[in-house]
Amino acid sequence: MARPIIFVTGSTDGIGKATAAELLSRGAEVIIHSRSSKKGQQVQKELKEKTGREKPDLFIADLSDLDQIKKMAADVISRHTRLDVL
Repeated sequence: MARPIIFVTGSTDGIGKATAAELLSRGAEVIIHSRSSKKGQQVQKELKEKTGREKPDLFIADLSDLDQIKKMAADVISRHTRLDVL
């Protein structure tokens, strides 16, 4: 199987952030999500520095807003050929 593409929600804090870091360090292609562009970009940088891997792809959306979820889903589809794990 090709490198798995894994989308980690809640990836800017706590368990989600630790999970994203571990998956990156194991060679997965990781997609992270944040409600805040600033915080998401900060976490992208931290994960790259921590793991020595490429920055994870970042999507910004408020998951309590269905319109933002739909837009994020369309953006993921436009930038990735598949999604192996959510």
